[in-house]
Amino acid sequence: MRNRERVLNLSLTLFNQQGIAHVSTLQITTELDISPGNLYYHFRNKEDIAKALVQEFDQAICRMRTEFSNQVTTLEDYPPFLLSLMALLAQYRFVLRDLETLVLGEPDLKRNFSHLYNSLKTLNKRMFDHLDHLDALNIEKEDQKFLADNSLMIAIGWVNQLSMVSNEQEHAMILRQGVSRLVALVQPHLNTTA
Repeated sequence: MRNRERVLNLSLTLFNQQGIAHVSTLQITTELDISPGNLYYHFRNKEDIAKALVQEFDQAICRMRTEFSNQVTTLEDYPPFLLSLMALLAQYRFVLRDLETLVLGEPDLKRNFSHLYNSLKTLNKRMFDHLDHLDALNIEKEDQKFLADNSLMIAIGWVNQLSMVSNEQEHAMILRQGVSRLVALVQPHLNTTA
């Protein structure tokens, strides 16, 4: 694995575990056993690393949006898709959790996050439009927008709970519980005759 990927992988882990404000480039270089110059060859600073990770996250969301229609053809396909989406949110949870740290004073990061958030909203809207297309929803269009926004906020908030647990079994359980909450949010609006 090249040093750039090693820096990104370790930084993602450290940012998720400790928060971006508590990680330094010195810590990254020390843990990777590379020189600071090697890190600075790829990234000018910690913010550049964060920017690259936000872009990776955005690209992954865009791939999910593209693959969505092939993966979700019935109502039963939603929970597994939601679980994979929650897992992706969890993989890059520092972005959602440390938003203020990321965007204050960093216009590029703010733009990147804004694009990412719009990608998430577009994917979420597409999921609800698809439920509507399947005639599975019994809700007015205007209320559907609120439901979509609320589900996204719940997903982001739920993923942030991962910061409070330390092992992978608990992470998996929290992600499954998050999917259950999202399904429960939509359940009252499902068309029982579909």
